[in-house]
Amino acid sequence: MRTESTVKPEKLDVNYYDKYEKCIVTFNTNIQEEQRQREEETEMIYVYDTYTIKTWYRKTLKDDILAEYDKWLEYARQQEYDEYAKIVRTQRDKLLQETDKEMVLDRLKLNMPEEITMTTIVQGIKDFFTSLKEIKNSPMAKYRQELRDIPQQKGFPYEVQFPVKPETDKKEE
Repeated sequence: MRTESTVKPEKLDVNYYDKYEKCIVTFNTNIQEEQRQREEETEMIYVYDTYTIKTWYRKTLKDDILAEYDKWLEYARQQEYDEYAKIVRTQRDKLLQETDKEMVLDRLKLNMPEEITMTTIVQGIKDFFTSLKEIKNSPMAKYRQELRDIPQQKGFPYEVQFPVKPETDKKEE
C-alpha cells in the first residue's frame, strides 16, 4: 500500500503484540523524498510502499528476515495482493449474484404448445435459440462478462474499474 509520512521510515520494523508471542512485521520499500509546500514553509514528505505480515516472535526474527529479506518481502506483497483480490472478488461475486435473475431460463419466454407436433417442436426449438441469443447478447450478459473479467484488468486488485450495471426492463420483472 502506498503511504506518506513526514518521518523517514525504516526498511524493516517489527512490532510485538499478544504478550510477545506474535508480531507484525512491516516492510517499507521504494522510499522517496518529496518536498511539498505547506502554507509558508517547505515540508519533507516520504512516500513509500508498506507491506505487513503477522508472524510468531522469536529472538532471531529480525536477523532471519534480513538474511532473506527479498523472500520475506515477496511473501508480504503476495499476502497483501491476495487480501485485496479477495475483497474485489467478493464485491464482484455479489454484483454477479444480484444479476443472476436476469439470466435464468424463465427469462427465455418459452411458449409450450398444447399439442406436440413436429411443427411445434421445430418452432419451439427456433424460439428457444432466438431467446437464448437475445439473452446472451444482451447488455446484462455483457455486464456480467465484464464483471467476470475484472481479475484480468491491468492494476488488479489495487486499481479496479467496475462496469456500470445496465438498466433492466422493469415490466418484465
